[in-house]
Amino acid sequence: MSDIQHDWVKEQVGDLQDKSPDNKDAWIGNALKGKKGIVNAQDVFVIQSALKSLWHDPGKIDGVFRSVAQKKAGQDSDTMKAIKDFQSKNSITSNGQVWPETIAKLIEKLGTSAKPEAPAPAKPEA
Repeated sequence: MSDIQHDWVKEQVGDLQDKSPDNKDAWIGNALKGKKGIVNAQDVFVIQSALKSLWHDPGKIDGVFRSVAQKKAGQDSDTMKAIKDFQSKNSITSNGQVWPETIAKLIEKLGTSAKPEAPAPAKPEA
């Protein structure tokens, strides 16, 4: 993961912790809209956040899909296990891959018909 991606993920973790559950789900759902799959750490972070919000434990929310060691050993990460669990419970082929069908179901389950929240007012400078 690049430093820029790492910084983005760290910033989003803090931002999501400050949101109410409804705003959090809306943010996650809006971030998923239009996605065809996972292509970078930001996508992984959003998927992990969605899974956690829906009570499927992806482990640490860090933007890492699977470590190199896990991949070499043919092991599933906590994120992959959570994806498979979500897929299985929602009648989707349980393969740990995130394609449009899984994303659409995540959005549906999050109830993301909510409008995106308005940006927070700027903080006055001291």
